[in-house]
Amino acid sequence: MDYIINNKSRIFGRYSYWKLADLPRDPFGTGLCQDRCAETYHTHALAIGYNYIFNPTTTADINVSASRFRYLRVPVNAGFDVTKEGFPAAYNGAVPDIERTPLTPCFGISDPTITCSQGQSAISDKDTQYNFSPRLTMIRGRHTLVAGAQFTLSYDNYLQTNTGGGLISFNGFWTQDKAAGAGTPGTGVDFADFILGYGLGIGSPLGNQTSGAVNISGPVAGKQFYRAVYLGDTWKVSNKLTLNLGLRYDLQGPWSERFDRLTYFNPSVANLTVTGCGGSAGSPCSGDLFLVKTGANGGRNNLPLDTKNIMPRLGVAYSLDQKTVIRAGYGIFFIPNFVSFGVNPCTTATVP
Repeated sequence: MDYIINNKSRIFGRYSYWKLADLPRDPFGTGLCQDRCAETYHTHALAIGYNYIFNPTTTADINVSASRFRYLRVPVNAGFDVTKEGFPAAYNGAVPDIERTPLTPCFGISDPTITCSQGQSAISDKDTQYNFSPRLTMIRGRHTLVAGAQFTLSYDNYLQTNTGGGLISFNGFWTQDKAAGAGTPGTGVDFADFILGYGLGIGSPLGNQTSGAVNISGPVAGKQFYRAVYLGDTWKVSNKLTLNLGLRYDLQGPWSERFDRLTYFNPSVANLTVTGCGGSAGSPCSGDLFLVKTGANGGRNNLPLDTKNIMPRLGVAYSLDQKTVIRAGYGIFFIPNFVSFGVNPCTTATVP
């Protein structure tokens, strides 16, 4: 929608919706999918822009947008009753329905691509973003000046587990030829180990069987606030030379979590659980983890706000003739927080 209100102002709006469904591949007909089961994607996006003309050389723009992305991966066997495998009924409550699947056997030699894949994996990802961006443009002689700001509020609600119901690996270790004493690698049969009931926690990177644990998700409800201001000047020095001068300043807010489940590391305190670092039993070890809003960190973020993101911009365009233009540019940029795993909220937890 593009609507002219009067000779000074106009407004536009756009709404879009996109969806996609990936069907599961269930080669055995048991609900153990190859790599992953059904996936659904839904995206809603809304954008509204308003433009006002003060005079022929001065205009203002205000842009507002919101988007919502939902991704869901659900195992065919989700909601499995673990009492059928002899576990206590209380375990049903410990593992969320979307992640609770039958115990999966992983045949590391004969079938690494299906039984040892993440065919029982579950993911729920709900991302919401709100954006507000005002801008002022002024033409003064040979200068086109712009000044603006950007404010973005992002929410990330995420959970994932690859083997919510547990996984047992069979790799032929127990049936290998032991005539030489220690055993000859590669001589055993993984399915024979399975028939004997002897599993081993080797053969798949997706499970942790040796510690008797089941990997379930640690759901996270992350929040981040991004702020930026910028100035720009397109300076037409002459008919041949144009300079683009600019400066941007970012405040990439660190993550917080709705229920304050983030942790931070304090290197100046003694560890409460680990000792012996001084070479003798019981000697202290430096550094320990704490929940945010406790100890030395009274805030909700596990990292300090970086206030040094000053980014100059310089562009040059020189016209040699009507058919040839030489361009060059320089700028300093900072990678957004969301592409650095070290500052993203943790999304996993192991429950014994």
